[in-house]
Amino acid sequence: MSAICSIKNIIISLVISVEAVVLLVGQLIRNMLRIGLFEEIGAFLFSSNEISTSITLVVPVALFGFAIGIQKELLKPKENNKAFYQSPKFVEFKQTTFIGVLYTAIPIVPSFIAIVRKNYYDINDLGYYYFLLLLVSLISITSMYFAKHRLNEILDVYMEND
Repeated sequence: MSAICSIKNIIISLVISVEAVVLLVGQLIRNMLRIGLFEEIGAFLFSSNEISTSITLVVPVALFGFAIGIQKELLKPKENNKAFYQSPKFVEFKQTTFIGVLYTAIPIVPSFIAIVRKNYYDINDLGYYYFLLLLVSLISITSMYFAKHRLNEILDVYMEND
């Protein structure tokens, strides 16, 4: 597979995904509504309390670490799945897992910036974007988790038929 084709597939996978749709719809909703719940979330997470500050950074980093663990399990060759790892579709599968991990890494940098410059941003915006970015991370992790179990199920059926 050529590098240009690979980059094209990665960009398409980034733009056409459930995570991208959630980000887009979330932003549209944000522009139309101003929900008080997000102000409360932002006020709690970005207060001067050390516990809430720790939570604000630890949760995105923990989700990112969990996603990396799932990705390692998905990409690790085993005895019963050598045929899958040698197929041409494996490259696309691998790219998809990297995109899933990328979506879980997105909240880390904004969370750190928001902690450092919390007085610069509106509390409602901080709460909203933190919630939205964590939602995207959770969607990505959930899809990777189900993919892991579905892959194992398919490979077990493949091994029974072989």
